[in-house]
Amino acid sequence: MRTCLECNRLKNPTAALMDIKSHEYIVLKESVLLLERVVLHTISFDLCIEHPDKFVISSVPLLTKAQKIEYKPEALRAGKKRSKIYDDLMQKALSFVKDSMCTTLCLQYSSKDIGGTCVYLASVVAGIKPTKEEETWLTLLELPLEVLIGMFLFYISHRSHDVYLVRFSKV
Repeated sequence: MRTCLECNRLKNPTAALMDIKSHEYIVLKESVLLLERVVLHTISFDLCIEHPDKFVISSVPLLTKAQKIEYKPEALRAGKKRSKIYDDLMQKALSFVKDSMCTTLCLQYSSKDIGGTCVYLASVVAGIKPTKEEETWLTLLELPLEVLIGMFLFYISHRSHDVYLVRFSKV
């Protein structure tokens, strides 16, 4: 019921609250149920989802304990402490994971790919780089380049869309 009312509110923001006994409500409810079935068939009723935070929680300690990552010089000049690299990367990566849960990325990519991309995005924001010059984030996180680019573009498009909605909803 709440889903149908929310759909109607998004479709007609200025409309009054829909009567749950009306024909329009019944039609909307049936179309939502139909589309839910289509989604379930699309994902083959596989509702056992492995969350990307598992990958983040396991990979960040490995990277920090093995000293495979470090702050960029400009981050150190900005006051970042080497001892806080674990907390900084973990907090930012889990924040990106939480944001990814509000998207359809779990239908497009594996949880390992989502988690790896979230660690990469967190490293960019935190000013963290691989310790060895010859190593890249793709090798450290075992990510295919296509996955990283695809998810990065997806994330940027959603962020810019959110900014656009917030900015212009106040006008």
